[in-house]
Formats: sequence, C-alpha cells, structure tokens
Amino acid sequence: MRVLILDDSEERQAQFARQWEGHEVVAAVSALEATRALEGERFDVVTLDYDLGDFSPCGSMVAYYIAHDLPVEKRPGRIIIHSGNPYGARDIAARLRDVGIESELQPFRL
Repeated sequence: MRVLILDDSEERQAQFARQWEGHEVVAAVSALEATRALEGERFDVVTLDYDLGDFSPCGSMVAYYIAHDLPVEKRPGRIIIHSGNPYGARDIAARLRDVGIESELQPFRL
C-alpha cells in the first residue's frame, strides 16, 4: 500500500508514518510537493493537513487538485484529513464532497 502524508511538521509526519508501518510512505511538507507526488504513481491513502506553515498553500489546495486535476484512475482510495484546524478540515472535506469524493476526519493528537 502506498501512503502520502502531507504535513509541515516532521514530528507529526513521523507519528502518522508509524500508523502505516510496513507500507510505502511518502511525506510532503508543502502542497507543491504533495501534488508532484500525486502526479507520479497512484496512492492508496492520502492524509491532508490544512495549515502548512507561514502563508504556504494549504491542504485544501491539494484536495482541489485531487478533485479537479488528478485523473479519476489516479485518485486515492482513501483520504484522511488530520488537521488540528476544524474549519480547515471541514473546508477540505467540502471541496472533496462537492465532486463526490468522501473523506475521513481524524482528530489530531500527538
């Protein structure tokens, strides 16, 4: 299974990577890195954070990319939103839901 983790915190990336131990995990710290990874091979699971540091494009932009620019056959089978920002998490979920893609909200805990 291939997993893409989008988070700007190395500590949180490591925490999420432990959840997927034994699987191929790719970490991205920016929306640009995540979209570039998605352009390559298909991921089975994508986790998205909303806030990505100082004025960086956020996980919502990656959700838009998945929903509107990524070919349907390359869309991940499962999308988990792990943002500690509840408004941002709902924004990501809404962007995906608007085009018929369901996602999961995972409360963030360290």
